[in-house]
Amino acid sequence: MCCNGIDTFEEEEEVHIKAVKREIVGIEREFVSVQGQMIKYLKELGI
Repeated sequence: MCCNGIDTFEEEEEVHIKAVKREIVGIEREFVSVQGQMIKYLKELGI
């Protein structure tokens, strides 16, 4: 409750932990793939 007795509470959006974990795993896999490509390109450039 706030100053005038008006309720300003807003309910937070529900977080789906399993879905978030799956998304993180997918992002991590994509990151590893991109790192591999980057290493390949750097080797080709002699860096």
